[in-house]
Amino acid sequence: MSLSLAMSAARLITVPREKAWSAFLDMMGWDALRREEGPRPVLELCVRPLGRRVRAEAAGLEIDPGRRLSWRGQAWGLSVRRDFIFRGAPKGTLVESREKISGWPLLLLRPFISPRAMGQANQAWLEDLARRAA
Repeated sequence: MSLSLAMSAARLITVPREKAWSAFLDMMGWDALRREEGPRPVLELCVRPLGRRVRAEAAGLEIDPGRRLSWRGQAWGLSVRRDFIFRGAPKGTLVESREKISGWPLLLLRPFISPRAMGQANQAWLEDLARRAA
């Protein structure tokens, strides 16, 4: 038996898509994408109240520069898929973050994981991206 969590958050950022994408790369520390070299996105989960961090390099990466970046990662029996989608909108750029975490360890970690807190963290991340892009 396995458990899975899926979260999605979106925000309109009032800058052109190219500027939002550039701020995203800066925020994530993925300068290598600008040089067309393969970056090494890292999955990092922090399980509270235990305070343990789980890190793993991405196992798969799909990039459509300025429009979408998707990656998969695995660590300690957990699988993660993360998508960042950038769409042009009348007053800027609609940025969407989607995340799906699955694996048997979630059964053990469930008492320590709050989907609501994870959703709030995604919204806070988008707010930070909007501030950096402005």
